[in-house]
Amino acid sequence: MDAIGYIRISKKDQSTHSLEYQEKNIKDYADRNQIILGPLFIDDGESSYTFDRPDYKALENFIKNHKGKSKIKYLIVFDHDRFSRNLPEALQKIESLEKKYSIKVIATSEPLDIDTTDPSVFLLRAF
Repeated sequence: MDAIGYIRISKKDQSTHSLEYQEKNIKDYADRNQIILGPLFIDDGESSYTFDRPDYKALENFIKNHKGKSKIKYLIVFDHDRFSRNLPEALQKIESLEKKYSIKVIATSEPLDIDTTDPSVFLLRAF
């Protein structure tokens, strides 16, 4: 397993990106990039302004429990606003996953080899 996926939609979400649409995009991205995709974690009806979401917590536990057992390189999300809309907290989570577990959080619109340390990438993700 090279990656895990995360999908979220809120109750009030007016997005056209249904859970199924996000899942298909994540799976297609993994296939295009020859990534072995492990489990998908899905928060249906959860707010993006906090990481206090059931499946996000399960995702973090999964990562902690698999540290050193399997090499998870990527956390794939459809788009960064599906990960979180709380920018400061999202950037902290992304940095923590990268530093603590060497996991790159990547959106399906980004190239696999994107340099997340590049300040312009930081700015693009912020907007």
